[in-house]
Amino acid sequence: GGLSIPGLRFGSKVEDYQIISIPLTLDNSAVTAVFNELGTYDKKKWRLFSYYENDNREYPGFSSITPGNGFWLISKNNVGSINTGAGRTVAATESNPFEISLAQGWNLIGNPYDFTIIWQDVLDANNQLNGNEQLITFNNGILAESTTLSRFQGGFTFVNNATTIKIPVLKNNASGGRNAESVKATLDEPEWILPLHLTNGSITNQLGGVGMHPDAKFERDNFDRIGVPFLHGIG
Repeated sequence: GGLSIPGLRFGSKVEDYQIISIPLTLDNSAVTAVFNELGTYDKKKWRLFSYYENDNREYPGFSSITPGNGFWLISKNNVGSINTGAGRTVAATESNPFEISLAQGWNLIGNPYDFTIIWQDVLDANNQLNGNEQLITFNNGILAESTTLSRFQGGFTFVNNATTIKIPVLKNNASGGRNAESVKATLDEPEWILPLHLTNGSITNQLGGVGMHPDAKFERDNFDRIGVPFLHGIG
């Protein structure tokens, strides 16, 4: 039983990290059971982190894998595949969707469903959100905003206040996510943005930029971006 985690990447460099999630309520949710293919936990061979109280927390600082949470995973050795072990899909319907509790600040969440979710659908389903909460993913060394969260994928989102969000059950939604806004780079306009893509070795951060919005404030507001907590490789 169980499911194989798709799209696994192996290596020891920072770009070999991936943010994964497990869309099952597992019969045995212990880290040692879920990742038994990787062997005994060894920081020189593989590492696993969750995010808690504004900090990346490494195993054994947590002990179980639960749906709705994202986890940083890196494995130096290519083990071929990782099977989650037996479990069942989360109890969720269109009228009673899965819920994720968010703390103030950054949260590392995971797709609780075995299909792609559209982030705009999440924003639309939660009136307490201001609609400007980004979803940040990390793929192949690129840290960037994303409009979707694939199956078995996790990502970061930032909220100003602790809240609980509903994840709509909208499989095969064809909307494709949020429409991209046109980039304004004429500096004499009242609203403009100049994106900055920063590269350091094999890591690219596509979240940077400078700009001006008519409603922006001197203190931090919803138009500002906070740096995503990041990790180092193995060895």
